[in-house]
Amino acid sequence: MRALASWRSLHTRVGLLVVLAALCGIAAGVWESDAQLSQALLDQARQSQQARAERLAAHLGRELARLQAGLLELADDQQRGLLSQPERAPAAVAHRPAALATLDSLLLAERDGRVRLRIDATGAHAAGGSVAEAASASQAQPGAGALISDLLIESTDGHPLVEFVQDLRDAQGVWGLLVGRLSLVDHGLAAGLEDAASLSERDLLVISDRRGRILAHPARARLKVDLSGERRLASAVAEWRKSGAQPAAAGSSATQGWVGDEDVVAMAAEPLSGWRVWLVSPRSDVLAPLDRARLGVSARLLLWGLALGGLGVAAMAWMFRPLRMLERQARRLLAGDPGADVSLTSHGEVGQLARILHHVWAERTQAEGFNNSLLKKLGSVMAAAPVGLAFTRQQRYELVSVEFCQLMARPEADLLGQPGQTIFASADDYTALGPLVRAAFEAGQPYRGDWKLRRGDGVEFWGRLQARPVDSQDPGSGTIWSLEDVSELLLLHRQLEHAAVHDPLTGIYNRKGFEQVLASIYAGQPHSRPATVLMIDLDKFKPINDSAGHAAGDAVLQAVTRALVTHVRLGDTVARLGGDEFAVILPSCPADGAHQVAEKLVQAVTEQRVHWEGRSLGVGASIGVAELQAEHDCPSAWLADADAACYEAKRQGRGTVRVAPVRPLAGASQRQQALAA
Repeated sequence: MRALASWRSLHTRVGLLVVLAALCGIAAGVWESDAQLSQALLDQARQSQQARAERLAAHLGRELARLQAGLLELADDQQRGLLSQPERAPAAVAHRPAALATLDSLLLAERDGRVRLRIDATGAHAAGGSVAEAASASQAQPGAGALISDLLIESTDGHPLVEFVQDLRDAQGVWGLLVGRLSLVDHGLAAGLEDAASLSERDLLVISDRRGRILAHPARARLKVDLSGERRLASAVAEWRKSGAQPAAAGSSATQGWVGDEDVVAMAAEPLSGWRVWLVSPRSDVLAPLDRARLGVSARLLLWGLALGGLGVAAMAWMFRPLRMLERQARRLLAGDPGADVSLTSHGEVGQLARILHHVWAERTQAEGFNNSLLKKLGSVMAAAPVGLAFTRQQRYELVSVEFCQLMARPEADLLGQPGQTIFASADDYTALGPLVRAAFEAGQPYRGDWKLRRGDGVEFWGRLQARPVDSQDPGSGTIWSLEDVSELLLLHRQLEHAAVHDPLTGIYNRKGFEQVLASIYAGQPHSRPATVLMIDLDKFKPINDSAGHAAGDAVLQAVTRALVTHVRLGDTVARLGGDEFAVILPSCPADGAHQVAEKLVQAVTEQRVHWEGRSLGVGASIGVAELQAEHDCPSAWLADADAACYEAKRQGRGTVRVAPVRPLAGASQRQQALAA
């Protein structure tokens, strides 16, 4: 708990804020420095890549120039007769320059491009075809001088080749063509370049022609493929082509660099052929030294941040020392220590706060003394009251009278400090009580209501609660409650209410209760229709009273009641209107259905027998049926129709059922009334 309180203290939180501010400032500085260093390293790496690519392109140019020089030297030694005497060719080229050692074959062609001789490692062979049919024919025209093919061509075995074409001249002019072929598979263009051996396994060196097709690649399957098909070059090539630098003419030189999300790419052009050297290095390799340095720097900066934060916390603790002294003095005051004096704590803002606290404490002590005196007087009054009294504040009991404790069967200690919900049998009832009390107080009235409460022994009873505010202008001043046990009073009240609408002999509704139900159904129109009333008059009942006595008559009435209740629905209303007159209300039942029910009731009453002093007593029943109609202007009119139908049933022989006719519409003609009848 002491550790938790320390963490919640103001000086600790301020100290933590200082530490976090220091760490955030250092982190922001590190992030900014790191971003600048990363960009500087990437720019430096891009420039370094461009320089390396330029050196590789220069070396490639020297190799191409050496091949061209070899072809030119060999061309100077050739004689026009070689075309007419091809058997002399092997001897003529037996001592060809060393620069041509990497060539796969030499072709000797007429001036018009027709190939006459092919010389390779297996010897000299007569050959057909034409240089003009080769992929480089657009560039290798007679008289064009020394050229390097721009396009790849396919050899007989399907391997990609590059052609070097040199005119054969004498005093009369161009008499033929000397063509050197270099296989890109057997002789990788990048294999012998300077700096190529220094590349790491993660670096990539690619050579492309002027149209962007790959001439050299570590993977042979990538030869002849367009540069955009190489994933590591795709973004750089797209930017390069977007800038309008493709295609480029031979003789031009350029160096460019790009920094992508994953790689640093540099490109350099070889002026002689127009080919380009592409050099790719992983971005992570460039930033690896910075990543290693970052860990060490971050650790040192974290230590510095913690050290500065610690100093800040110590400074905060020293500055907040008067506030801690004030806190200790205030705790002593709250504990009731008379020797505590917050006014002696410090000066300045803390001293001013101490003086204010001292003043507030004095006023609070005075107010509590007054309240305690008032509560003692209130307790004396409550003890003398004949009803249970309680005082609550913030919905908790602060005072309870002896009578209140006895009513709730709880000792005073079990009630003081407990919430008001403690005495309620239902939490929902207590929740509903709050708005009712507030509404009464806001209206300037005391609250009064009956609620089901639960004693300490678990017994539930009905209690009448009355409440008044101590101060209507101050809701926090508390509430005074009075409590009475009204269980017997409510029971008696319910018994009286029951007796007022029920027949004491049969237990069913009397005329008053019947008329209340009848009026309720009538008022619910049109939704309460259909509904039907049965008026029942017992046949031959008076002789039983006269001959067997009223006790026998009462027994017969009770038997008839059982028969009626047994043969109607649970929601139907059976009533004794007086003497031997009964009635039944059938909700949701039209006249034809009610007629069938009435027939069953006639039979049930007729079959009912009462054995009395050796005699078997029984009665019959005549029933009138009347359905509720829109034309009935009051409940009495509806009941009058049923009564008239019952009279008609008795007049026509007793033991029968008659249905009241439909009433005519208001204002109808006599002819319409006759038709309706």
